[in-house]
Amino acid sequence: MSLYVSSSNIVVIPQKAVSHWKTYGVGTIKGAKVTGKRCEQLMLRFKEKIMTPFQMVSYHESFVVMFDDEQSKEHFELIANILQADGDKFNYYLLFDDHESEVLKGMKQFLTVGEFNVPVVRLDQTGEFDFHSNGNSVEIVIDDDVDEEGISSFIQTFTLNEGHYFIGDPGFLKNQEMFQEQYFTGGDYHLIYQYNNQWLKKVIIQPSESVQNSI
Repeated sequence: MSLYVSSSNIVVIPQKAVSHWKTYGVGTIKGAKVTGKRCEQLMLRFKEKIMTPFQMVSYHESFVVMFDDEQSKEHFELIANILQADGDKFNYYLLFDDHESEVLKGMKQFLTVGEFNVPVVRLDQTGEFDFHSNGNSVEIVIDDDVDEEGISSFIQTFTLNEGHYFIGDPGFLKNQEMFQEQYFTGGDYHLIYQYNNQWLKKVIIQPSESVQNSI
């Protein structure tokens, strides 16, 4: 099975929460996310050009510009166009008061959708990845070319209720055929990011007791 990702993040959303999901563009404008190479220098370039004192937050290989009205949005887009015309290479996404924008922003590990807790999984890359379901756990293989040395893991813990979940890129939530469906029995789960020489190779979601038993 495959999982296609176009926004570098995926969600693990209960089926019952889908009806509460706010799609992209719903609500008021909140800012923009800028992605590109040498983001620190790019953020300085924005600060030099921008006349309005926007708040900017740097995050990994991106930064977020905060604004909340149409005039500020137009000013931001004007500066973005000027910088791109000058040769700066970057992309930006407008952010709104919706759940998908929160995922794009990339600053939250979990979203509250209605009464449900929705984990956000950061892949930091796009493409089509292998998806494997093994009973009460799943694996998403980013790259199966792994050296024996330089392997490391980062683990987050969260709680899932029993039930059926959709796993995939939130931009495709209206087309649920682009999602993988998974049944979880509920309880505490580990989200495991496996790296090889600092490159993400695999993401695993499995009961925390499985990790404890394997140590």
